[in-house]
Amino acid sequence: MKKILFAAALAAACSFGADADLLTVTLNDGTKTSFPVDNIKEVTFTEETIADTFAGTYSGMNDVSINNQWTYSTGIDYVITANQDGTINLQVPEYTLTGTVMGDMTIGAYTVSNIAYDEASKSFVRDYSQDGISLHVKAVKDGKTSLDGDYTMGEGCNVVIEKTDQGLKVVNAFKMGAMPFLIVATFTQSAAE
Repeated sequence: MKKILFAAALAAACSFGADADLLTVTLNDGTKTSFPVDNIKEVTFTEETIADTFAGTYSGMNDVSINNQWTYSTGIDYVITANQDGTINLQVPEYTLTGTVMGDMTIGAYTVSNIAYDEASKSFVRDYSQDGISLHVKAVKDGKTSLDGDYTMGEGCNVVIEKTDQGLKVVNAFKMGAMPFLIVATFTQSAAE
């Protein structure tokens, strides 16, 4: 009903030459945005997709398990964008794990694209083993660099993104290059969001 009323008001303003030069839209959060009426070519209404409901920036803890033996935690912000085809992209920022067995390890930023929604699990899921995604990793221990290079993600790389009662949860399993062990990063959104 709101769509019909908005469209009718807009059509009336444009066709009857209303005295107003600006169309002002007030959003639910109270913010207002104004548009010059002369610049409006078309108004379209679309349904929000599941991908749209996941889009945003999420802050929380990233618990990283290396070879299922050592776990390190760090705060992180994940960014999810929605694609027109209903898939999403996950932007993983650079982050540092301090005090690992290899020293302070910095894992570079990368993006997993076109993650499809799985209706059965109510989550976005993608095996990105064959996507050719690379990242830079550097480890420094006792002032000495033990690792510094670019690695292509390989076998076993997959991501699952879901919304729980506590917020966004991301489980991202990946291998760096020919390294034999799996790294599993589990992100849990902070409760304050």
